[in-house]
Amino acid sequence: MKRTYLFLRYGALLSTILLLTNCTFKDDINELKENIDDFTVYLTTPEFNTGVHFEFVDARTNEIIDDKDVTVTVSGQDAALLYNNIGSKQESYTSNWGTLDLIVDPHKADSASLATKPIQFAVTASLEGYSSKTQAVTIQSTNKQKVRVLLNNLNTPPEGVVFAETQVAVTTGTDGKLSESITVEIGGEAALTMAQRIAGGIPTSMLELAIPQNTSFQGPDHQTIENLFGLTFLTEIEQPRSPSAWHFVPHMPYIPNVGFFEPLGSYTLNVYANTPYGQIPISGFTSPNPVNLGFLLPPTNPFTQSPFNDNDRLYALDEVQRAIRAGVIQNNSFLNELNSDDFNRQQQIGRLIPGCTSSNHTIVFEFADPAATGSGTITTQILNTNESKEISSLSTAYSGSATLTQFLSMQLPQGGGKIKLTSTGNLKFTPEIIVVDNFCDTKTHRVKVESATPPAGQDWINLNIDVSVTSESNSNFVIKPTLRVYYGTSEFTALDLKNGKASLQITEGTEYKIRGAIGNTKAQGRFKVESNGPTSYKLTFTEQLTSGGSGAVMTLNVPKTATNEVTLKYVFPVSDDVLNNFK
Repeated sequence: MKRTYLFLRYGALLSTILLLTNCTFKDDINELKENIDDFTVYLTTPEFNTGVHFEFVDARTNEIIDDKDVTVTVSGQDAALLYNNIGSKQESYTSNWGTLDLIVDPHKADSASLATKPIQFAVTASLEGYSSKTQAVTIQSTNKQKVRVLLNNLNTPPEGVVFAETQVAVTTGTDGKLSESITVEIGGEAALTMAQRIAGGIPTSMLELAIPQNTSFQGPDHQTIENLFGLTFLTEIEQPRSPSAWHFVPHMPYIPNVGFFEPLGSYTLNVYANTPYGQIPISGFTSPNPVNLGFLLPPTNPFTQSPFNDNDRLYALDEVQRAIRAGVIQNNSFLNELNSDDFNRQQQIGRLIPGCTSSNHTIVFEFADPAATGSGTITTQILNTNESKEISSLSTAYSGSATLTQFLSMQLPQGGGKIKLTSTGNLKFTPEIIVVDNFCDTKTHRVKVESATPPAGQDWINLNIDVSVTSESNSNFVIKPTLRVYYGTSEFTALDLKNGKASLQITEGTEYKIRGAIGNTKAQGRFKVESNGPTSYKLTFTEQLTSGGSGAVMTLNVPKTATNEVTLKYVFPVSDDVLNNFK
């Protein structure tokens, strides 16, 4: 997909070089190699408008895990459409400084098709010392959205997460079928603590699994396990809507033709058969009757602020398969019939909110002073009303204009919510948050945009970034990339490079981090611009090769200009394997 597009550009550039050097066709490659020191080959990369920026976050500290590499796999309906940010398809991807950018095949990501058929996939994040997490993603519009994936540390889990290991003895016949029905209670003392904390009650378990007689289990080879004498359940449970745990659910996924899923809690059941030959992972089961699971609920329905009622309906969501199943409430538990493949995958419990049959919300940004606003990106987050959980987001590039119109061309839930506006640069929005009574209305929102006042004693600096990518073995190939990098003091903001260049507003004397990745090669640094007298600025840039380490320090004195402009040039060396993706 991408290589073809790049090859056309590279081929056109190479043809020009060969004509200028008067090579014959049969000698062109040899002549190119012999004369490589005499010229530089400049390449550009195509711009991808649709993609996802993932941040992998420790759920207890709420900080990005930037000192370890997270392994990420992509699955689900449209997994084949996802690539890394240089258009390379891999079996798995590795995070860079705790983040990962995936782009969507541009042939499948046009506005018209996304409006009727959103792109759906799921990512599974794995990291030693943490439980794996699968999270679904829906792309409804041609933009770059941010998704936070919260991971739970096995040794120091956050409040609200319970890891339980439960052993159950069983008897089976020679065919591997259970000789009698069993009931498995999962949670133990941790459940007592949880219940006392959020409800004051003392239930005996957080999950109750009822497995009928004559149920048999299959191993990874999908063959029945015949000689088992026990079952081991390794379970991760996220408490139902405890105040400390609700931040585990940062988004409300959209299920096409169904609605928006608002989670209440979740569980993951990893099940193993205990046999004379050791533990065998169970991949599924066969049962003559339903296998039922009860999920303990809080005494008060957080959606309605009133008690749950028997026979009320909730839903279970499998984020990998995007499968929704209805269940009922009995005795303050959600009762759910399990499918054979429900083991080893996270199941979320929650309610459904229907989507609008039509929604036409438009934001008109009215710039008070176009000349002073510079250029950058406006990010629009669509949030629900009660807990401000993200429903969707989109970004729009701006560059000093009197007005800018943004259409919320996406599926939205019935009811009200909020629209939150942020940006790169020094923009101030009035209002910053738009309260929406009904997303299903047709409405235009007008937002006043001004240049924000810098902190006391500091000036705004217009920083120009100029990035070149070169091969570690051959500096004559230079790539001027079009990709997204990130900068900030604590939280990171997206910055789009086009042909290696971008501009942003920073404050004088403030130290910023900037990080980026091309494929699996990453770079990070710190920079600061300080006043160096009445006529010049001092720019300091420190390259960081590891999360906490420091590399070379570059100091540059530049004259002050009427527009307070400073240029930072950075050469990003990558391996030949990365460069080969562009040839």
